[in-house]
Amino acid sequence: TQLALTPIIPTIVAHIDYSLVAHDITPTGCLNTIVKDNPTVCLSISDDLIRRFIRLAAENFAPRFLRFLRMTTGLEQRPIPRTQFFVIQGLSENADAQLLFDGEDGIARRSAMIDAGELETDPRGHLAYHVELIGLMARCTDGDAPGPEAVARKLFSLKDILMHLSQTNLPLVLRSNYLALLDESYFKARRPVQKSPELVALLNMFATRVETFISDTLRTLDADYAQNQAESELTNYVLLSLTKTITIFTERQFSVNTNPEELVDALTRFAKAAAELHDFIFDEEEVNGLKDVLPTEPLVRCLSVLRRRGLLDASEFKAAAEVGWSEPEVPSLSSPRPKTEEDATTTVVSLGATSVAPAPWHPQEGLGAFIDAFVASTNPNDKEFRGLVDVFLEELGSGKGEVPLKRLVGRMQAGGAETPVDQTVACARILRVVLEHAAGSDDAELLVSRQNLLSDFGVSAVMLKLLSCENSALYLAGLQLGEMLLKGGNARVQSEIVACFSNADEGDTAALDGSTRGFFLRLRDALRLAAKEIPERITYLETQRDAEANFDEITVGLAGATVELLRSEMRAPFVSRARPERLLTFLAECCAGHHNGMQDLLCDQPLRVVDVDITREVCELLMQLEASLDGSNLRQAELACRVLIEALHGNVSGKNSATLLETKVVEMCSRLLKRRAAPPAIGAGARDADLEEGLAGLQRLVLTFLHAMLENNTSALLVRMHEALDLPALAELAIGWHKAYSASRRQDDLLEAGFMAYTLLRRIGDAHGLDALPPSALGDLAPYERLTGRVEISTRGGGLERVYFRIPSHVLLLSAKTKDDLLWGVDRQTPGVAVQEFLLRAGDLHVEVVWQHVIARLKALQILVKNERSIELQSVGLALVQNVLLMIDSSSFTKSSGRALSEGAGSDAVSAIAALSLAAGTSLGMWAAATKFATVRFNALAATSLSAFAVAVAIIATRDWSESLYDICKSVLGVVQMITCFLAVAVHFTRCTFLTLLKRESGKGGLHAIFSRARKDAPYALRVFALRLPLITIVDIVVLRKTIFLLLAILAFALQMEFLYAIHLFQIVFIMPELMNVLRSLTLNGKQLLLTLILLLIMIYAYAVVAWVVEGGPDRITWDLSNKFDQGVCEYPTRCFVTIAKSLTTGGPWDVFEAVPEEGQPEYEPGLLYFSDVYHISFFLIINIVLLNVVFGIILDTFAELRGEKAATKAHMENTCFICGIDRFTFDTRGNGFEQHIRQDHWMWTYLAMIVHLQEKDRSSYNGWENYVRAKLDDNDPSFLPRHTALVLLKSAEEEKERIGEAIERISALEMQGEKVLRLLEAFAEKGSDAGVVRRGSRG
Repeated sequence: TQLALTPIIPTIVAHIDYSLVAHDITPTGCLNTIVKDNPTVCLSISDDLIRRFIRLAAENFAPRFLRFLRMTTGLEQRPIPRTQFFVIQGLSENADAQLLFDGEDGIARRSAMIDAGELETDPRGHLAYHVELIGLMARCTDGDAPGPEAVARKLFSLKDILMHLSQTNLPLVLRSNYLALLDESYFKARRPVQKSPELVALLNMFATRVETFISDTLRTLDADYAQNQAESELTNYVLLSLTKTITIFTERQFSVNTNPEELVDALTRFAKAAAELHDFIFDEEEVNGLKDVLPTEPLVRCLSVLRRRGLLDASEFKAAAEVGWSEPEVPSLSSPRPKTEEDATTTVVSLGATSVAPAPWHPQEGLGAFIDAFVASTNPNDKEFRGLVDVFLEELGSGKGEVPLKRLVGRMQAGGAETPVDQTVACARILRVVLEHAAGSDDAELLVSRQNLLSDFGVSAVMLKLLSCENSALYLAGLQLGEMLLKGGNARVQSEIVACFSNADEGDTAALDGSTRGFFLRLRDALRLAAKEIPERITYLETQRDAEANFDEITVGLAGATVELLRSEMRAPFVSRARPERLLTFLAECCAGHHNGMQDLLCDQPLRVVDVDITREVCELLMQLEASLDGSNLRQAELACRVLIEALHGNVSGKNSATLLETKVVEMCSRLLKRRAAPPAIGAGARDADLEEGLAGLQRLVLTFLHAMLENNTSALLVRMHEALDLPALAELAIGWHKAYSASRRQDDLLEAGFMAYTLLRRIGDAHGLDALPPSALGDLAPYERLTGRVEISTRGGGLERVYFRIPSHVLLLSAKTKDDLLWGVDRQTPGVAVQEFLLRAGDLHVEVVWQHVIARLKALQILVKNERSIELQSVGLALVQNVLLMIDSSSFTKSSGRALSEGAGSDAVSAIAALSLAAGTSLGMWAAATKFATVRFNALAATSLSAFAVAVAIIATRDWSESLYDICKSVLGVVQMITCFLAVAVHFTRCTFLTLLKRESGKGGLHAIFSRARKDAPYALRVFALRLPLITIVDIVVLRKTIFLLLAILAFALQMEFLYAIHLFQIVFIMPELMNVLRSLTLNGKQLLLTLILLLIMIYAYAVVAWVVEGGPDRITWDLSNKFDQGVCEYPTRCFVTIAKSLTTGGPWDVFEAVPEEGQPEYEPGLLYFSDVYHISFFLIINIVLLNVVFGIILDTFAELRGEKAATKAHMENTCFICGIDRFTFDTRGNGFEQHIRQDHWMWTYLAMIVHLQEKDRSSYNGWENYVRAKLDDNDPSFLPRHTALVLLKSAEEEKERIGEAIERISALEMQGEKVLRLLEAFAEKGSDAGVVRRGSRG
């Protein structure tokens, strides 16, 4: 009902100004009913509403407004820090609302009101307002609220509060409010209060009040005292308020050796009075039953604290046993929590025997003696401790240590509240050191196995029990053990923790010391205490700094030992009771690894009575840290950010993101990102450089946190960020980090942070634009744009999400040849197969880009690899020049015998220039054709090459060369050819062959793992590089082909076999893809073509056999034709077969039956002529027309098929998106254009960069979408890629739907207007017909 009435709060507030009152029901009373005991509604109360009520209170001095403000601070035992701060801040800023009765005049005026009984006669008067105001301020400082406490100390000095409390006529309710304000603002603070005479007088007044209460009131009390308001108020004041104040003061502000004697006497007097009060209440002879109805717990705690401080001797009182005083004292788990670890008594009891069956003696049986030695030692790493731990580790390593460890854990689980504290702490330390030993080893899996082993023994539940304890030593032991047990984000331990809270029985997590607060409430209290310690830490460090500055003056004249003692005390670090850094580290490890169950558990505990939102508490702590950020708490802020990041990364439910969205965390992040100056250095040892680096690290974590929040509630959060974040400041931060990186080139973390800042800007800009950024900033951000990837992925729910990441720079090194092979090599005809093949090749492509990055470090090798095609074309160009020289007849060269050497010198120089021009021109032209320059450059280079070639030919044709110069030219060209062929082999071996080996071995950990293992493992290096590499080289066809060309170049040069250079011209076939298609047309349908050729040969052979028989072969033919033919053509079958095969070049075997007539006989005989005609015509029809055309047809069809496939592939590449498979027309008509889509949204190489980014990034630092995509990649599942959909199309569909909806609305409006007009016309028609009837009746 309260939640249902929440939306009408503004309506009720609007009626407050009218001062409506009916039967004592006011609008403010209605609001009180709505917000009472409902934290959810209280959190919805805005700062403006609070300030409005404060203004109303100042105008009317009406207590009801203050009561409403008190209601907004939350539950009585669970105040809301945010509202507390808003209320007291608003009161401090509005002086008119501060009815404090300060000064002598104010006190006198209040005394007059009290004496007049105004509090009873006028419950809405000024005195009632004053009582509510002091109570409200005390409420605002309740709990861990350092900010409100600081404001309260500005409004009330200690002297002021003591002066008010010294007034004897104060009402008890007002006195209780002042005491609560004194407790929270001064006594609980770390800062020591001044032990003034006023304070001593107040303590004596307290003792007098207790003595008077015993003598005047207590003896007349009975079990029904609550029915009497005066007795009830006085009893609660004494037993609750006074004892609480004395307890807090004695615990926090009292020190035995440094307090004034008067103060000690006053506290001793109060202790005796309190002990007498306790004896009277618990007196067995009394039958009034007061001990069953009175609130005695604060009294018992007060007496315990007074005794520990030496202010009370328990032996003097008969009821000492009921309080738990016994001699000698043995600290147990149920003992009161000591203030520090040092306060804990170090008495130790042996573990004792258990109920299990006796086992053989083991060194761990001496654990009791070890604990005695360990506790007595001041060094936790003493020999006894290490010796026992070594025994555990030795047995554990041999596989026999499970029984002792399991026994140790079992004893910790079985221990009750009476188990000694030191024994439990020592056992927890043993378990922790066992894990630390595993963490320090080289085996990464050892720690995980130890964690799982201990979790199986039940250490997870023991750790939860320790963390639930109020005892600080047990709590710290639980934190240390939990940190090691969860280190690295052990999913098994995390699941065990979730399982412990998955049932309603809280026995699995009950505290070992018997406290009942529970695990999550204990963590919440620790986080709130950490927030409260922030100003205490700052005050302590400032005091320490001032003391160190004036140390020399203070220690003048003191002995050297005394000076050193004072110096050590002065430099003592601040002792935190909350242990915030360890706690935050533990919470971060709880959620590490994207464990959704643990993430949700920190936000919501469905099976617990009270839900504790630990994530929100950490956020509140971070806000408190941001408000007081300095060098002392910078580390805490970083850890708090890390906890929030781990709680958000990969969280499917989005609970944590939703609860954080309700806070002011985005505004807080904006303030942190706008910081430029380093936080102030407080305390010794803090350097400005370290603080600047720490601030940069914190800002990087803040950016990571904002990105993590965007994993859920993206649209709403982007709107919030666009409004709250200072985008120019964020751009300035990114630009500054890039400049710092450019100056050093070593701080990669700065560049990574800059990319995170730019990515956040890019996400906000894509959603809402970046109009706030100046153009100069956009220009300075250009270096980030080139390496920032943006792709669309399909989410778990089937929707689309745009993700951003940093592109690894070496991805840009992927060669154009590799890209072409991938683009043209995948199957584009079958839907989805191309993407599947792309993902399957992604691993090899990753290895290639990493190898290219390695090659890029060697500049010479990088240049050669980059110009591999140019080297191949250079070899062809040299072969062309060598073959041109080969075609020149050597006899045309002039012999040097008839000419002087000096006469031929000029000719030799010109000839050399001609040869070099010929080589350079040819090579340059081939290189220009290969590199495919732009039109202007290509034309200029081609013209230059042709000109050089023409000049060279002209010089060679018109000049005489000497033989020696000719030989020199051949030798130079031969050497250059050998070097070029060698470079071609080396480049291909480096770029492809060796890379093939790396791809096959990369599945074992990547390139770095391969080389690292090879350096450490000699047999592995021998097996890989001495055996596998040669085998891969031998089966590499390209290496073999280029090696053959290298051998031919060597033979041609060494043996003067220049004709071998002609073979080098065939390299052009393997360089030009168009010529390769020609060869593929012969090999693609090779089987069919081969069978057809075999049939052709068979037919030719049949004709050859016929011809051989006819010409007189075996005597199987009775025809006497042998004298009619030339016996040399078909003398035997082989010669006949060769003759007929050769005849195919001339059109047929016309010379096989060439007639040789005898003398006197006619030239042709009719029978022979008929046979010859049939033979030749059938051969022509069968061989020439049918079979040869079949061969040619197969080749032409294959070539046409290849050309069609290439055209189809090209058309698919130019008109269909590789990723989503949607055509160009769809994007041109419904989106932003096809080209923009494939270049920005679904650029396939950006997806490759994303895959490389995921493969190189540490899995422990993955965010939600990275973890999701990597899991899909491991399963070879391409479902994360968008198929047949895109965000731009979805947006277009939504806009179209909106347009249709608007059109429907307009049509509906027109229909309604038409109906209205129709009804008007019908009404007019009816009126007209009635008027006509009337007129006709009048005429009649």
